Formats: sequence, structure tokens, C-alpha cells
Amino acid sequence: MCIRDSYPILNKGRAIRLSLWILGVLLLNWLVKWLFSYSFFFLTSLGCLGFIAYRIKSIIKLNDKYTLLKASTVIDAPPKQILDSLLDYENKRMYDIFSYEVQLLESVEGKNRANFKEIIKVPENVIFSSMYKPREVYYTQYWQQDDNGGYSYYRKTIPESEARLADSSNILLKGLEEAFIIMPIQKSSQCIVFFISRIDYGGLIHAIMRDKLKLKRIGILIGLKAYVQEQSIRKQNESIFSSPKAENSNKIDTNISPFANSATNDPEEKKNDVSIYTNKKKLPLEKRYPRYHKYRKGGIWCNNKDDLKSQNGIILDLLKSAGNELLHGRGIIGLSLPVRVFEPRSMLERITDLWGTGQKYLTQAAHSAEPIERMKNIITFVISGLYTNAPQRKPFNPIIGETYQGHWPDGTSISMEHTSHHPPISHFYISNPKYQYWGYYEYLAKLADFGNSGIGRMKGVNKIAFLDNSEITFELPAAKISGILFGKRVLQWIGNFKVAYPQYNLEAVITFTPPPGFFSSQVKPSDCFEGEIAVNGQSISKITGSWLENIKFDTHIYWEFETADLIRPKPIADPLPSDCRFREDLQAWKQKDLSWAQKEKDRLQVLQRADRKTREDFAKASKLK
Repeated sequence: MCIRDSYPILNKGRAIRLSLWILGVLLLNWLVKWLFSYSFFFLTSLGCLGFIAYRIKSIIKLNDKYTLLKASTVIDAPPKQILDSLLDYENKRMYDIFSYEVQLLESVEGKNRANFKEIIKVPENVIFSSMYKPREVYYTQYWQQDDNGGYSYYRKTIPESEARLADSSNILLKGLEEAFIIMPIQKSSQCIVFFISRIDYGGLIHAIMRDKLKLKRIGILIGLKAYVQEQSIRKQNESIFSSPKAENSNKIDTNISPFANSATNDPEEKKNDVSIYTNKKKLPLEKRYPRYHKYRKGGIWCNNKDDLKSQNGIILDLLKSAGNELLHGRGIIGLSLPVRVFEPRSMLERITDLWGTGQKYLTQAAHSAEPIERMKNIITFVISGLYTNAPQRKPFNPIIGETYQGHWPDGTSISMEHTSHHPPISHFYISNPKYQYWGYYEYLAKLADFGNSGIGRMKGVNKIAFLDNSEITFELPAAKISGILFGKRVLQWIGNFKVAYPQYNLEAVITFTPPPGFFSSQVKPSDCFEGEIAVNGQSISKITGSWLENIKFDTHIYWEFETADLIRPKPIADPLPSDCRFREDLQAWKQKDLSWAQKEKDRLQVLQRADRKTREDFAKASKLK
């Protein structure tokens, strides 16, 4: 999307700063006069006058101009459909920082014209919002078709004398002119949509508030484009539960699971399906994950050009998605990304990678009669799976009601379900004759280091119960991925996590080595950790090691990276129809048809939003009864 803008330099804050600059310069000049000779004072006076003239000129230069914003984008839809979506989208007032109540006053048939009344109220979270009172604004809009099949849409406020403004001292927008120009591209189904906005703020508006308004208006085209796509998909799905009639539906036999031949027969799965046993063969990180290396400062450095190339330009896509998500009031975890950055698995199946050593260490814990040994095996189980988060390709976000069923070779069964859309939460249950393992994960994410890093966490209590009715609980630590914008792409686990065995008053706290700060140096790589197991607060065992090398309890090694057992759970042959492996977008991705995968992903997102709205409407109706 192309964006150009200009805005006035002079406002109240800048005028005050200019006055302070002039006052400071005069005081400095007077001080020079008092300390030095008159000749030196004359020279400094000329310099000060020149500086003041330069500052005044730069501020007055655009003093009489309004904010002018020009932007354009390409939308894959015919002009009439874009216009219809624009009229509906405009009338719903979906994009501004203000809260609106819109009322249609009159519509002139045959002239494509309509008048509206809006009630504007500045949100309380906007700085200085108390300075602006709610008020009514009247505006008119009209549109027309040109000779080339395109459309022009124009919108402006009615003059103040007709708007019946109650308090002229609180005028927020004195005049507004906005235009959309929809131009079809020859020999294509796409159109170029230009947006032009010229706003007179009608008095002093705080710079922060003006910037918020400006940023929101940049998002108009982003939101409109998404709205057109959503309407197109909605028309293709007359019923939420209707079967999709995708143009590529003949590519998949839906009676056959895409994993029917088992993961080991799929070349893509074989590459990642590692099952190595202790004392048989060493398997370093580079062989487990090609072109992934242990970083000298700690963590896993991704040097896989294919994985990194798939994310080229993703920042722009994130900004576009973030703009649209903000328009709809969603958070960062719900951002929609292009399918090219995904791997052909759902997040539900990806989670099972963390449990790759479960068949060994969970079984050893269940057979151990000593509580301290159980604790050591569970801690080893948690830490030994952390490196499996190394791949930089993102799994598909699960849809509410989506399931996954798998098992280990020893017969242990795994059942998972995505149970909440907002916030996103998945529950799991692992069953073995000797133990039960269950819990949930709420997916959390935020940006750090000015957008160059992301911190994510799967928040939720994990519980493992044994035959003696005792339970061990823990939560996973947070992960940090740095180098999103620049630098090396590195995965690290940060902070600490706790493992508790309350029936025996046992507790362990494991802390990862923090990265170096501005005033501190790094003694150990950040993948190293330290901790202790304590009973009633008294330490009984030291924990040291690295999640990329080994895990030690005192002097005994419980796990070594290069000779570790890793047995990924396998999907069952006859899963439920809701199994994540039957998703149309995921199947399309596996067949390398990214265009079809993107369409199916967008369709499923529309269905999920519609399903959520249905639940919310039902809940509201139930409360009224």
C-alpha cells in the first residue's frame, strides 16, 4: 500500500516550544553581553537573530495547510462490489478512533446521495479526551460512476451553520473532505482504490491525538480491503456449516486421512521425525534441524535460508493485519498471517513435539517409588523437550472445536482440543495405565526490543497424577525469539519455571541464565540454567546444565542432547472428523498450493468469527430471558 501525507507544523505545543527557544536565546545573548565585550555581543546577536528567523520560517511554511493524507491499494474485486462494500463499511463507521452513533436522515434516490447524522465521542483512553464534549455532526455523501466503469465516492461535513453545533469552543472537526476513487485494472479482476483525506481540525488538537487519528485513517484502506474479502467469502458460504465448494476440491479424497500412511512414509515428516536411542548414535542439533546451530551466546540460531526467506516482508503483512485487527478490537495473538510462513501442521500437533521424551521420563517417574526421583524425571521431561521449538515456521492457529489424537508406541494415548477462541486456549489429556497427564495452554505473545523480538508463552498448569494419588504440577517458561527485524534469528528460553510436588513438600525452581545487559557481562550462555530441589525450603539437590547439552542433578547426568531418546507421538489412523489434519487449508499447504491454502484459511477465519458472533448473540439473548 502506498501512503503519502503532509500535516501542519504549527500547533500550540510547538508555539510554546518556539517561545521558550527564543527566550532562551535572548537570555544566552544577554549573558554573553554581561560577560564579554560589546563586539562579541553584536556577533552573537546576529547569529541568534538568524537562528530565530530560521525557526519561524520553518514553522510558518505550512501554517495554512490542512492534514492531507493520500493512500492507495489494490483489491481483487469488481468496482461495483467494492463500492457496495465501501458504502456498507462507511455507514458502519468501523475505522475511526471515535465512537459513533450513526443515523440516516435522508436518501435521494437516483442521485446516489444520502445525509447522515453522527454523534462523536472521544474515547476515554485518548489523551485530553475530557477537553472534548460529545456533539452531533451532519455530513453528506454521494457517489458516481465514470465512463471507464470505475466509481468515485465523496464525503464531507455540512457547514457549521447547518450542523447546529452547540458549543463552538469544543468543535473537534470543523470540516471534512474525503474521497475514494475506484479504478478497474484492464485485463484483470482487480481494482486500484485511491483514498484522499483532507481534515481541518478546527482549533488546537493535541499532537498525540492527531497522530492517532492519522494512523487510524491510514488503516481505512486496509480495513476496507479485508472487509471486501470477508464479504466475498461470506457470499460463498450461505450456511456456516455448509460443505465448501472449493474449485480445487477434487485434489483431496476426504475419505482418506492425509496421514493414513503414517508420518514415517512422508518425506517432509521423515525429515523431522527423529527417533534415536541412547548409546546408538550421536545426533547433534544440525542433524536434527538442518542449518540450525547452537549460538555462542546461548540459544538456537536459525540459519535456514528457506525458513527465513518465507518470512521476507512479513513485517509489512503484520502491520497491515495489525491495523485491521485493531479496527475490530482484537489483540496481537489473533493476527492473520500469510500461509507462506506456516508449516503444514496445526498448533495442536506442534505442541506434541515438547513431549518427545515423555515415553521414557514419564514412565520412569511412574515406576519410581522415590518422590525425589519422580521430581528429577519430570524436570528432565520438561527441559529435554524445549529445543523442539527451534523451527521458525509457524504452525496453523487452531480453530475452536478442532481436535488432535495421537499415541506413543507403548500405547499411551493423547487427546487434544482447542476449547476457546478468545482468549485462545487448548486443553490436552494423556492417558497411561501408570499415570495421567493433563492441562491447558493459553497462547500469549508480545513484542519487545522495539519490535525486533517476540516473547511468547503457553500459560497454563500441567498436572501429572500417579497411582498413589499424588500429583506433580508445573508451568512452561517463556520463549524469546530475537532478530525479527535485524540481526541473527535466535530462540532462547528466559526467566524461570517451577515444579511442585505438594504431597511431599517438594519444590524446584529452575532459572535460565539471563542475557547480558548494558552494565553486566554474560558469564554463561543463555541456554544454561541452574536450580535446586528443596523439601520444606531446604535444598537437597542441585540442578545444572543446558537445554542444548545436558541435565545434571548434583553430579549425575539424566539427559544428554546428542544421545537423547526422542519419540514424537504418532497420529491415530481413524481420528474424529474434527481432527486438525482434515483442515482444508492445511491439506492444500501439504500439496504446495499456497493460493488455495490462503483462500481456505480466510474462509475458515470468517466462519470462526461468524460462529463466535452466534455464540455471543445467544449468550446475550439468554441473559435477557
